[in-house]
Amino acid sequence: MLKTEPAMWVAIRDGRKTAEFRRDDRGFEVGDVLQLCYGSDLPIIEKCVSHVVRGPAFGIPAGFAMLSLQEPVPAPEDPIMKYRKKPVVIEVIRVREARHNAQHSWSSNPKWLNAAYENGDIFYPNDPPRMEVRTLEGLMTASIDDWLIRGVKGEIHPCKPDIFEATYEPAEATS
Repeated sequence: MLKTEPAMWVAIRDGRKTAEFRRDDRGFEVGDVLQLCYGSDLPIIEKCVSHVVRGPAFGIPAGFAMLSLQEPVPAPEDPIMKYRKKPVVIEVIRVREARHNAQHSWSSNPKWLNAAYENGDIFYPNDPPRMEVRTLEGLMTASIDDWLIRGVKGEIHPCKPDIFEATYEPAEATS
C-alpha cells in the first residue's frame, strides 16, 4: 500500500496522472499492481506498473524511480480453456479378442492390427497375457480387458476400459 497526496490521488483516479515518482526502495517491476491510498476515508486505487525508469538516468536521482501507470488488466475469469473432443469415428478391438483371433483366426483381426504386428509395432507376450504397443510415446502395455484404438491418423494406442466407456459410444455402421 502506497500513500499519496489527496490532489495526486484524485488525478490518478481520474486518469490525469499516469506516472508516479517514488523512492526505489521496493524493487518495483513492470506488472506490479500498486495500491494507492490517501487517508482512511478514500477508497484504494489499483494501478499496474507498465514501465520503470530508475535513477541515475534522465535526471532521476539514484535511489528513485519513475513508474508509468495503467489500469490493471483483469485476469481471465477461467484461465483453464475447455475443449470438447470432435465427433470422429475410430476403430477399436478389445485386447482379449485380438489375442484370441491371433491364435485361432488371424484374418478375423482388423487388417490394420495385423499390419502393425507384421511391422513390429505390436507384440503378444503370454506371461501375463497382454499386448505391447509401440506408440509415439514409447512402448505401452495393454492389459487383457483394455481396448486398442486406431486413431484418426492410423496410430494405435491402448485405452483402459473405464476411460473408453467415459469417452466413446458406438457409432452407426457405415457402408
